Amino acid sequence: MKRIALLVVALALSACLSPNIVIVDRKTSLEQQAGGSYPTLARELEESGVQPGPVPLTREQIAATASATPPPTDAGEASDSQRVDALLLRRCVGEALDGRLAVTKSTCTGDPDEQELAHLLERANRSRQQTWTYLGSLHESASPEAVRAAWRATRLRELICGGQLQRADGTWEQKKC
Repeated sequence: MKRIALLVVALALSACLSPNIVIVDRKTSLEQQAGGSYPTLARELEESGVQPGPVPLTREQIAATASATPPPTDAGEASDSQRVDALLLRRCVGEALDGRLAVTKSTCTGDPDEQELAHLLERANRSRQQTWTYLGSLHESASPEAVRAAWRATRLRELICGGQLQRADGTWEQKKC
C-alpha cells in the first residue's frame, strides 16, 4: 500500500515538472539542400511550355482584338488617358453631363475587366475633381458648377472623334468630327 501511495505522489510531482522543449525553425542542412533553388531547371521548365509561332485567329477575332487594345506608349504601357480614349471609342464609358466619366455597359463593345475599369474611372474622376478644385481656387468668384461646365466645354472640344458623350436629355451619342 505504501508503494502505491509513493507511486501516486511521484506521478503527481512529475506532472508539475515538465522538460524544456526547444523548437528550432531553421532547416537542417539536408532540408536546405533538398529545397534549394535550381535556376537552370526552372528556366528549362518555363521554356518547355512556350511554343513559338503564330496563334491561329479568324479575321473577326483579329478585328475584335484590334479595337479592344489601347494604343501602346513608348514605355510599352498605355497611359490612363489612352485607356480612357480606347474605352470611349468602344463606348464602354462616356463623358457625363457633370464632367465625370461614367460607365455605359449597354453600349459597350467587348468585355472590359470591371474591376480595372472601376479603378481607372476612379483615378480619372478624382483627377478631374482635383483640377476643378484648383481652377475654382484661381477664380474664387465662379461657382463650382460654372467651373465644371467651362472645363467640360473645353474637354468636349478635345474629345477623341467617335468618343461617347451624354446629351442634355441623358442619352448617349458619339462625337462627330
